[in-house]
Amino acid sequence: LKATSGNKFDLMDSKQKKISFRAFCKRMALETGEQLQSLLIKPVQRIPRYRMLLEQLIKYTPEKHSDHARLKKALQSVLVTASHVNQSIRDKQEKLEIMHLHQRFKDLGLPPEQRFGMRKLMFEGTMTKYDQHSSSFFGPGSSKRDFFLFSDGLAYCDKSAISGQLSLKLWFPLFYLSVGEVAGQ
Repeated sequence: LKATSGNKFDLMDSKQKKISFRAFCKRMALETGEQLQSLLIKPVQRIPRYRMLLEQLIKYTPEKHSDHARLKKALQSVLVTASHVNQSIRDKQEKLEIMHLHQRFKDLGLPPEQRFGMRKLMFEGTMTKYDQHSSSFFGPGSSKRDFFLFSDGLAYCDKSAISGQLSLKLWFPLFYLSVGEVAGQ
């Protein structure tokens, strides 16, 4: 955006913005020796350093000193800020995991979640389905199946040998499942 008189803004065309931003990033990399990603994380990295610094200052500042109470108050503010930043990072990671999960399984046909965004993939693995009519466990009727344990159910899937695409065979809601021992084990 370009500022003009009267608090109005003229929009630069998209191509010009991209060129300006790229030029800015290149100039910053030359001046600082660091890429944009490194520069963006620096403020977040400073918070733990401030905490350590304040803890050391409190440790070596006598309690009767006029700055001691202010240092403790500053440390408390840094701890609150660090907690907020950490929670924000966790929230963002959770949202990214949810988006990835929905993207990965969007064509699988899973039943809708009770509360959107609450489903989490807990474990995934492959098991062998044995043909009950075969005389051997590894007979011609046995096949590999992919299982996905979610926070709200278990998906039993087939994987296409050609495309590798998963297809949902059965969905077991978690409240129908129980853990038990396998006979003979």
